[in-house]
Amino acid sequence: MMLRRILLALVCCTLGATLLDRYDVSTVAVRAADGIGSDKTRTAQKRKSRTAKKRGGRTTLVATLLGEPPISSSPLHAPSVKLLDAAGIKQLLAPVAPPNDRPLLINFWATWCEPCREEFPDLVRIYNDYNSRGLYFASISIDDPSELKTGVPKFLSEMHSQIPAFLLNVTDSEPVINSVDPDWGGELPATFLFDKHGQVVFKHKGRINPTELRAALDKVLSE
Repeated sequence: MMLRRILLALVCCTLGATLLDRYDVSTVAVRAADGIGSDKTRTAQKRKSRTAKKRGGRTTLVATLLGEPPISSSPLHAPSVKLLDAAGIKQLLAPVAPPNDRPLLINFWATWCEPCREEFPDLVRIYNDYNSRGLYFASISIDDPSELKTGVPKFLSEMHSQIPAFLLNVTDSEPVINSVDPDWGGELPATFLFDKHGQVVFKHKGRINPTELRAALDKVLSE
């Protein structure tokens, strides 16, 4: 565990903040993914995890939490931000049998992560273009839970975002990292596209290339 944290601290100097930073037992300095800007510090705080009610599959949970993708929506009001615990993540990623399921796009980010802020307008445009084509999209912030009704919704409003938004509320980030992708080290931002069977078909650490992500979306939605 300690070796992994040391390696992640070194990696974050070039790739950006990591999800582990929020939960580390010490204060960790993180740098923006583009290598520009001042170091930001995040102090670990243990938090009480909330147990999500089991609903038996990704489609059920996604439909419950995200709802049907809207055909149109006002750019003036950001969606409400909901807490998401470890059980919710597990349910969100659980594959179910077709034809009731849909591809799922997840973006992990934070308001204090500069590359996350820079890429968000691209994500908003992608959501607006694909929300009526059968894609589920969840943006998961790893900000402090105290930002649930302040910093996070404020940023989403500034971005004119209608992407269903969540704030991760877990005591240990490693199980979340491993459940999403064992090869993911927790770097932010991070984007993962799951097909309708729950398999990762596209993943990117750092600021996305919109053209590459759109190509992956077009492919998975045509299957």
